Amino acid sequence: MSLTNKDIADILHIAVFQYDIAWLDIDNNLNIIGSLLERIDKNIDIVFLPEMFATGFIVLPGQEIKDSQQSFIDKVQKLADSFRVAITGSHPYFENGKFYNRLFFFRPGANPDYYNKRHLFAFGGENLRYEKGSEKVIINYKGWKLMPQICYDLRFPVWGRNNIGYDLLYYCANWPVDRKNAWDVLLNARAIENQCYVIGINRIGKDKRNIDYFGNSKIISANGDLLENASDQEKIITAKLSKPKLTEFRKSFPVLKDIDSFIIEK
Repeated sequence: MSLTNKDIADILHIAVFQYDIAWLDIDNNLNIIGSLLERIDKNIDIVFLPEMFATGFIVLPGQEIKDSQQSFIDKVQKLADSFRVAITGSHPYFENGKFYNRLFFFRPGANPDYYNKRHLFAFGGENLRYEKGSEKVIINYKGWKLMPQICYDLRFPVWGRNNIGYDLLYYCANWPVDRKNAWDVLLNARAIENQCYVIGINRIGKDKRNIDYFGNSKIISANGDLLENASDQEKIITAKLSKPKLTEFRKSFPVLKDIDSFIIEK
């Protein structure tokens, strides 16, 4: 389907929701998200949510996740349709006998796009219950090319390398306070090396495994400037991302044309 002029946005209005995720309480978390949606401007194009935004980070998903997943999809799609905004974040998803940590991109009035997390956090046991993804995904929205990633993917720059011409790279995460420095440094590096906007979306609070999360969700420009930072409180941060400024920056300093070519084995 081709885009009309009204479908293309030179300026992308985005919002990042940083909050404390209620453990395994999908309806409660969706109510939180609904209340935050009530507070944003109607011109917001995309809302970014953390990893496993409706459950918390579940290492061992059970039958209740399988039973509720279609209802979950229907409810988030209803929010996207009602507020006329795209909504994106990850959720445990069961398909063909396997669980995936799946990032969904819900767009108003359409079926969601999705990306399965590539790098599973073996240190925390994620690889014991989830299947890793094998495909890079580009989401086209309002004339922008978005590349979704999930949490641990941030540590593997080859997987996120901008050899496919995207404009925005984003990481939804449950990133603990013990590794805060890595979060800050790596997000900044991903923006600079890929000459793209980067968004890191993290949660706050403590989960049922007694893991503390520090938030620090942020929006970074293509030259590494920090545009917005949510600190360690429940907060909505917003930004206006400019496609003309991004294009001009890349023309004035054309690093990406010297990028290495490579193949990633599945």
